[in-house]
Parts: sequence; C-alpha cells; structure tokens
Amino acid sequence: MSRLLVPVDFSDIAANAVEYALGLAPIFNCDVSLLHVVDDEDKTLEAERNMRSFVERFDSTGKLKTHILVGNLFEDIAKAAELLEAYTVVMGTSGLKGLQYLFGSHALRIVTHGRTPFLITQENPPKPDINTIVVPIDLSAEDKQILSLALQSARLFDAKIHLFVAHHTDEFSRNSTYRNEKFAHKYLDDHNVHYTTVHAEGKHEFSKEFLEYADLVNADLLTVVNHKEQGFLNLLGRNFDQNIITNEFKIPVLLMNAHQHKRLTDVFDVFA
Repeated sequence: MSRLLVPVDFSDIAANAVEYALGLAPIFNCDVSLLHVVDDEDKTLEAERNMRSFVERFDSTGKLKTHILVGNLFEDIAKAAELLEAYTVVMGTSGLKGLQYLFGSHALRIVTHGRTPFLITQENPPKPDINTIVVPIDLSAEDKQILSLALQSARLFDAKIHLFVAHHTDEFSRNSTYRNEKFAHKYLDDHNVHYTTVHAEGKHEFSKEFLEYADLVNADLLTVVNHKEQGFLNLLGRNFDQNIITNEFKIPVLLMNAHQHKRLTDVFDVFA
C-alpha cells in the first residue's frame, strides 16, 4: 500500500506536519507512516519510547505506522520513501532557519536526492483543503515538469491551477518562457484541467511577485521544481526555490527534483 511518509523529530513542527498528512490521508486513501532516524543502535529504545508518546498526541484511529531506523538521516529518509512506496514525503519546517534546525545542514540533501515528491509545511499549516494551486512558469525546461504533479493535485482535489509566468526583457529568456507557457497551456488543455494564466510585471524579483500573487488568490499549494544538482545544499543563498519553500505566507509547497520526472510520467517525451 502506498502511503504518506512524515520524518519526525518529535517536535511541534513535526506534529504539525503529521496533522497535515492525516488530513490528506483520506483523500489519498492511504496510511501515514512516521519515520525517525537515529545514528546509533543504542538510541533505539529511547526513540521507540519517544515515538509512542508522540503518536498519543494524535487522534489517528490506527492510521499511523511508525518506523525507527538506524542510519544516516538524509540518505535513509529518501531510501525509506522509496521502500515504503510513499506517494509523498510530508516534511515540517518553520522556514529557512527551521528547515536547517529540524534536519541539520547536511540533511538538506534529503530533498535533493529523494526520488519521491516532498510536501513542505510550515508552522500551523492550514487544513489540506486544496482549491487553488499556483505554478511558476519561467525559462528553464525543467519548469514544465512540475505540471505533472500540479495536474495530479488538481484532479485529486478538484482544484484550479494558476500559472504565474515570469517577466523577462531579453529576447532569449522571453522566448524560452513563452515556449514553456504555451506548453503548459497545451498540456492542461489536453487533460481538461481548469486553469488561468497571469504574467508577472517584472517590477520586483520573480519570487516576490509570485508569492504576492499566491497570497492574493489565497493559494493552498505552491508547486516548485528543484533545479539545481546540489539543490538545498545552497539553500542559504538567494534563489527562487529557497524563497518559495520558506515563504512568509506559510503556504505549503509541493516540490519535485528535476531528475525524478521520469518516475512520475512520460508525457514530456511526447513534446521533446
């Protein structure tokens, strides 16, 4: 059975992520699995006691499965997601500082090396009643790949997709973005998905305009492709992915890595 996997450190932030996953579980018709990783076999018994106490915080009616693993945090979360056939890893953070604190700076590679989509929530996430999904469209070819997840989410929740298209002044970037926008229109039209398209004005950084628009339309979910091979190892730098994932409006973010799209769908081969 496929499931939602939530890495936990027994904190309130992790508890918020568990609550969010429990809200999603009936929609996915699946269980929720909690995963805690320790780096030493001697810590297993204490971790099991902490996990039992942690699970008591939730009215889960037996839907929570628990796993304690001895190993490497960032490697084993990604591996466990595949072995447990997780639909998505639901991961809690309190923003940039919280993401680094909760999983440790090296463990930021969890997201980059994982082949399963990650849904990242912040403090006090809303109930997973997803009606509005906002998708950024820019010049990178990988930006098209997130449409598969956006499509699946829109169908699952009967939600509307908002395409927010980047503004560029140079001809090359403008043409690349235009091609991606037209691809998105054809892809969503072919799959009979309700969507609207809005263009950034280019007065501010794209991530700022994107987030302000998402807040304006009361977005319930943002979708992002992690473009960089090194991913969140450079999370402390200024980049689009960082700004979206740690957004000030605390909108949940569904993330996939650019290299994992083959596992999700082969539709993009048709347009190659």
